[in-house]
Amino acid sequence: MNTYAELRSMTKEEVKSLINFLDTCSTANRQQVYKKIKGLSSKQEKSQTSTSSTKETAQLSTLDEEPSISELMDVQEVMQSEDQYASTEWASGYYAPFNYNWTVARNLIGLYTVMSKEFFDLADHGSWYDISVRYTIEKLEHKSSYILGYAPGISWQENNYSQYAGIYHAYLSTGGVLSALGINTEKSSSRYVHAETIYTTQGAYSIN
Repeated sequence: MNTYAELRSMTKEEVKSLINFLDTCSTANRQQVYKKIKGLSSKQEKSQTSTSSTKETAQLSTLDEEPSISELMDVQEVMQSEDQYASTEWASGYYAPFNYNWTVARNLIGLYTVMSKEFFDLADHGSWYDISVRYTIEKLEHKSSYILGYAPGISWQENNYSQYAGIYHAYLSTGGVLSALGINTEKSSSRYVHAETIYTTQGAYSIN
């Protein structure tokens, strides 16, 4: 696994294997995997930023005008190491329930994001446990995906999602189609998360 694309294209069995490994491996091995995921994510984000920076600067200079459809439809994936829009909110459940909102894609001139919402219910096994294993995932459920922000004439239709919950870690994936005036753009994103990290940081971080 040397690129973010390879991480994203793992088979269902490979995803399950990685989640199960993260749940049972040593702290040192888990941190090595976290470092690898963050490194691939950060490298991809920098690549996307460098290729779009000139375009974004040009677009930002015209924000006094109504954005064109092409500008509104111009989105890119947000890597999990750089997700500034992720958040949590309280929900109804039996244990420690919350909704996790994370970014599938963002508009390049910053007008809106496409968000995915997942429901987690975590069991708290007590403060005497190490923080990395204190909370276990009792329930994981995909709720919805939606546009957040200013997107006149733009619609989002979710057409796929996938999840896999281990004991402490989970895999999340959401995809769909952005549409406007007959123009359709397919977008999808995925990430590996540590449920306790999301819970205690209110979504600011997805893995330690």
